[in-house]
Amino acid sequence: MQASTLVLNGKTNWYKRGRLHHPQFHIIMSNILYYFNRKKRNELYLKSTNPIQLNPIGFVESPYDEKFSVPRQPNLVAEGKGILRLIPPYNTPMQSEAWRNLVIFG
Repeated sequence: MQASTLVLNGKTNWYKRGRLHHPQFHIIMSNILYYFNRKKRNELYLKSTNPIQLNPIGFVESPYDEKFSVPRQPNLVAEGKGILRLIPPYNTPMQSEAWRNLVIFG
């Protein structure tokens, strides 16, 4: 029986009886389908009737300007206190739903 070959990315994949015998067949096919479906997904996203809008509920005031300057053990540094300032109408905890899902790690 004669087998035909297909070259993808410099690697030879063998076809026998019309089927691809390659250990990464499913990965190759999913990548191909992902590429061709990307245009369809982008069109559906642009036609979305419910776009996501993010509005800030507050701001954090911290003595640290960069992410990597924050100490790993914050309890050992007394001058490293931060403040969470909520903007109206989220600054009244009794009337706001923002407090329901707000988690503060300290």
